[in-house]
Amino acid sequence: MPWSYHLPTQITFGEGVFRDIDRWWLAKLGRRVGLITSPSQQARAVELKVCARWDKITSNPSVATLQSLIKWVKSESLTGLVALGGGSVIDSAKVASVLACQDISLVEALTRKTQLVARHLPLIACPTTAGTGAEVTKWATVWGDDLRKYSFEHELAYPLQAVIDPELTYSLPRQITASTGLDAFAQAIEAYWSRNTQPLSQTLALRAIELIYATLPKAVDQPKDGTARHDMALGSLLAGLAFTGTRTTACHAISYPMTAHFGVPHGFAVALTLPNMLRFNAESFVNFSTFVKALDADSIEAAAKRIEQLMQVVGAPTTLAAAKVPKTGLQTILDEGFHPDRVIHNPRELDRQSLSEMLTKIAN
Repeated sequence: MPWSYHLPTQITFGEGVFRDIDRWWLAKLGRRVGLITSPSQQARAVELKVCARWDKITSNPSVATLQSLIKWVKSESLTGLVALGGGSVIDSAKVASVLACQDISLVEALTRKTQLVARHLPLIACPTTAGTGAEVTKWATVWGDDLRKYSFEHELAYPLQAVIDPELTYSLPRQITASTGLDAFAQAIEAYWSRNTQPLSQTLALRAIELIYATLPKAVDQPKDGTARHDMALGSLLAGLAFTGTRTTACHAISYPMTAHFGVPHGFAVALTLPNMLRFNAESFVNFSTFVKALDADSIEAAAKRIEQLMQVVGAPTTLAAAKVPKTGLQTILDEGFHPDRVIHNPRELDRQSLSEMLTKIAN
């Protein structure tokens, strides 16, 4: 069956590569380079020789924040951007890199009411988590004022360059290491079983699954372990490369209202339904025997239990109650997490009743 894979982003990976960013990559961005980052990265940000800095991006930034960012980029007459931070920072920079060169609003872009012109600012993405894969995808998550998740998607949103330095993750707190690691783990698994999967995506996904499953506990418990941080950064990159060709599936769709309404960290929210979604999908995705071996298992049930054990080891909640989602929240998750256009990539058709039963199983 024919398949294709496209990635215009150049990737540079390795310990210490961030220290060479001024010498090797900033010249590609023109004379006026702007930095987009978060308050937590201010110490690192001063190392970069840029003309302007915006350090106001926090987790899950609002539409108002992104509108202010776009306005700032326009006002500074920038010729290129650097994003230094986690998924929220890189996603925000991707949105700004495109919409600062357009004559339409963010809301118009999200509702796809107007076509974009082929103009954008080149972007270098430097992830400080492992990870979201945002440095190698054309999507950006935007949280609306209605607490719903919207996707900004365009070929122009691909970063020009991804600079992935595992050393940037050494200072990550335990919970963020665990949550972002589980996000990458889920991305890889969903890329493997997606309806859109193909040989290259499956190969990338399998290696990501193996690396993250073997390494995440050590990265959480021993944050200065260079080998663990290297392997997690590589696993996150491979997961991003895998799902950029497939999109994510039901686990991600279901997770968004958990984060928006109840504050569950994104990676923990995605992982909550992962074991039971694996059980649900078992009869519908191919090459499952190869998949379960990546988790050192010999059956779907054993693989699902391996995922549950991994979640427990890294301190992730395994029930909605443990994630502080009240019983009254199940209906909200069902109403907002079930969108046919988002779950359509799941290998087995998921209906509201099946999702309701799954949420009930993990309620307590």
